[in-house]
Amino acid sequence: MNRLLPTALIFMFLFVSACASTESAVSTIDESSEEEASPISGYDLFQNQNELLVMTTRRTGREIVAGRGGRKTFVSISPGDTLVAIAVANVDESSFYVFDRDARTATKIHSGHPGLVYTGDWSDDGSSFYFGFYQPVGKKMGEGDVRVYDLGGRVVKTVGCSASRAVLSAMSDGSLLVRNSDNIYQVAVDGCATLRTLDARKMHHVTVSPNGQHLAYILRDLVFNRDSGQYEADSTLYLEQTKGSDPLKIVGDKYQPRNVEWSPDSEELAFDVELQDGTGRRTISIYSLESKQSSYLVAPAENSPSRTRPVFSPNGEYVLFVGTMPSGRIDLMYRTTGDQFTHVVPFAVDDSGGMFTSWIDGDTLLITETNGRSHVLGVGEGAEFTSRMGRGWVHALRSIN
Repeated sequence: MNRLLPTALIFMFLFVSACASTESAVSTIDESSEEEASPISGYDLFQNQNELLVMTTRRTGREIVAGRGGRKTFVSISPGDTLVAIAVANVDESSFYVFDRDARTATKIHSGHPGLVYTGDWSDDGSSFYFGFYQPVGKKMGEGDVRVYDLGGRVVKTVGCSASRAVLSAMSDGSLLVRNSDNIYQVAVDGCATLRTLDARKMHHVTVSPNGQHLAYILRDLVFNRDSGQYEADSTLYLEQTKGSDPLKIVGDKYQPRNVEWSPDSEELAFDVELQDGTGRRTISIYSLESKQSSYLVAPAENSPSRTRPVFSPNGEYVLFVGTMPSGRIDLMYRTTGDQFTHVVPFAVDDSGGMFTSWIDGDTLLITETNGRSHVLGVGEGAEFTSRMGRGWVHALRSIN
């Protein structure tokens, strides 16, 4: 059950081993911080304080200290929203934590070199978190492993997939979808017996639907051009079922598809394509699994911006994207379901020229500038764009209590 959509990130420049178990470290409440409530009203806040990653709960204002903090590299939310897996990196190391918002605890499930890439997914009942990690070596996956954090015993175990490095999905039938640089495997969770293998050497931007039923990817290959008599590079977006089916072509190389993103209900696939007007501008298409048709998110006009990097809000009501105007100005923009117009998020980035943006609930964004300042902004009708600002905020989730 893929739970990554609520935490999808946009980064933009503006203006610009054996099955041995390992004990996990558990941190609990820092009783000295009781008077301070979460700085963001109604939210549990994850933030860096004095180089430590800390969760401040709305309910009590108490601080749960996890360990070394850093820049957020991965977030995944469990079914029920009670558990949060957060990976951070600093100049010395990468760290992966699971926060229990009900029990108010933080558990370190892994740490390693600062350049580690983490992936992961929750079992349907939220009792297990399967995760992978690897050290990138060029465009390949170097040393790493696939492991599982058992919430009941609070232990981390090796799954047994010695050839795999990344977790794509914990599927509803109890199997896992994992991969390395060359192959994607559907495997059994107990012992990692291989059930199905896909050659992934030419697959790029591989993404699994939140319900775990479909796999989308861009296949980059050499295709023979009869007119020129030569093999030419081709990038085509395909869709297939995770349990096996003939690949369905969504859009071909002519449109240069990029930045593939699922809707939270797994019914739509968003991606950006190149307009065929000679300007080099791009726009966003939405493919419907029900109708098997694609349509533009917004119909392109002569002076409309180039639109790229779509990200659905967790409730599916909004699509956030990057808009580049003909003048070169770059804005963070969104469109509401059923609305024919787009809107600009009224936020000006500072001179450092970059920011990370993520959804923290259905109509709220967390924007973190490269200088460390963080902003929480609402979108949609009646939104309060002058929301709270702070420093070192890593993530936030609306309180469940």
